[in-house]
Amino acid sequence: MKYLFILCLVLANVTTYAQSDGTDFRTRVGEQIPGFPLLASTGEWFEIEDFQGKPLLIILFGTHCGPCIRELPVIDERINKKYSKDELTILAVAANDHQLDVEKFQKKWGYDFIYIPDPEQKIFNLFAWDTIPRNVLVDKNGKIIFQSIGYNKSPFEQMVKLIKQEVASK
Repeated sequence: MKYLFILCLVLANVTTYAQSDGTDFRTRVGEQIPGFPLLASTGEWFEIEDFQGKPLLIILFGTHCGPCIRELPVIDERINKKYSKDELTILAVAANDHQLDVEKFQKKWGYDFIYIPDPEQKIFNLFAWDTIPRNVLVDKNGKIIFQSIGYNKSPFEQMVKLIKQEVASK
């Protein structure tokens, strides 16, 4: 019974989260994205500033997260395959996952994102305290324009619309 109660609480949290008003994030819509270095799963180093000049979608996910696994193919189909790498960058930050976890995940699913292993959640902790998946959309000037928690249709559609607007305004 105890486990059923905990499961219900977890499911309620996962299914009720939507676009955040900022209280569930350490960052806020309208703020500049915090600067931080990134070590991609390919071994390439980036600075977050390297992605300015075009919209940036940061996906905070886990390789064993059910809602994340349901959301990623939709992001791939509706966003990643629609826009070129010159129009939009997608960073998939694997919170609490090591390099090998990310490599296995990438090989299994084949999504063409820039994967960032985040085993100590240093990047994730810049944005949030808990709960994945999360999406953070950043405009071409490095300003956060959208944040969402969980995988829900309405916020997802809003994010898709904002991405389309941002790419068009480039």
